[in-house]
Amino acid sequence: MCLWHHGRMAWGLEITYVMELCRAVDHELQASGDVAITVPCAQCGRSGRTQIFGPEGGRCSGGRSLPAHPVRGGVRFIERADDGGSAALRVTLDLPELEAESSSSEDSLTTWSRLGLAYRCPRTGLVHEDSVQSNLGRPSVLRCQSCEAELATSREAPTVRARETG
Repeated sequence: MCLWHHGRMAWGLEITYVMELCRAVDHELQASGDVAITVPCAQCGRSGRTQIFGPEGGRCSGGRSLPAHPVRGGVRFIERADDGGSAALRVTLDLPELEAESSSSEDSLTTWSRLGLAYRCPRTGLVHEDSVQSNLGRPSVLRCQSCEAELATSREAPTVRARETG
């Protein structure tokens, strides 16, 4: 599967996090819109660069001789699908600068990813931000920062696949 522009096709990544939800207290857990991944950067020319995509667009962490800088691409959409006691948070990223030198093996599309999360504590009314990422020890339990209620458990690393985005 290609990860770069081929004719008029544009490619990106779809990252899916599956989390078991605790229904004891509803904290309205949602993806916050910030996604970080490691991918090669066309501007730096370095592999394994952390790129963060959010409402303001994308930024690369830079390299030895190049400071952090904007990158093309962004979050196409985030969807949440509830299935009984679990929720799948699926993020689709447009990555027009992902280069042909990137491996086309889906096992090595990205070595790391992090998805920002947000929730509101019903007991205190406070909104908190947290995250779930691919390199956490599993199972990983997410707890409310106000009341310490268990919100969700991540039992497996996210799945990543290439997909045509345009």
